[in-house]
Amino acid sequence: MNIVVVFKLMPDEEHLSEYQDADVMSASDSDILTEALHLRDAIPGSKVSVVVMGPPIGEKILRKARTMDIDDAFLVCDESFRGLGIRDSARVMAGALKSLNCDLILFGRQAIDGDAAHFATLVAHDTGLPHILYSKAITSDGKTVKALKQTPDEEYNVTCALPAVVMSAREIQKPRYPSIADILGAYSDAFEMETIDAAGAGIGAETLGSFSQATELIETYEPSGDKKCVFLEGADDAEKAEALMRTIARIGGRL
Repeated sequence: MNIVVVFKLMPDEEHLSEYQDADVMSASDSDILTEALHLRDAIPGSKVSVVVMGPPIGEKILRKARTMDIDDAFLVCDESFRGLGIRDSARVMAGALKSLNCDLILFGRQAIDGDAAHFATLVAHDTGLPHILYSKAITSDGKTVKALKQTPDEEYNVTCALPAVVMSAREIQKPRYPSIADILGAYSDAFEMETIDAAGAGIGAETLGSFSQATELIETYEPSGDKKCVFLEGADDAEKAEALMRTIARIGGRL
């Protein structure tokens, strides 16, 4: 089984301190990579690859992943991808993943900067694959994937045929630690990484021309204003929905 884990490129060192405590690899990506490696161990003949989209500095996170004994590393990188927003980035990533003939594509929950948590869903849409969101644990027999899906109210199992996309909420596997040999190999000249450019991702001139303008981050801030918590009551979901509509109308909102 060809298992591919999609990493998010961490902010550069200049801006890293603006976010949560993090190393080269985010905690979310580290968790899902651990899950992928356990799946590889359970299914003979499987392999785990890591893909990250970004500038050449993305090699840094791929070397970190290599210390965990992954099989292949791919950097999706092209000057024409600079500044793309999440929607167009997902189109590029989908093209790159199609070229890898994936059986199971795994995502961590979200990045620590944009924090959109929509990337996995967009990639699944663009690859045309079924997807399971907010998985807590994953198993597979090589033909299907079974995920323990986590919601605010309950947990339940979801099974779908491969190939498929799964986004993790928080995996429950035991942690894995790199060996000395893997660490030395990752930071030596023996390290190998394949770059997937626009052509490799199947992104032609016509597609690039359809992309929206590059996104420039001007400022991030927390909105100011009074906050008020309102509890909606009702005998069932229909009554609660009606209560929500009345509340929105009362405060001047539009539906």
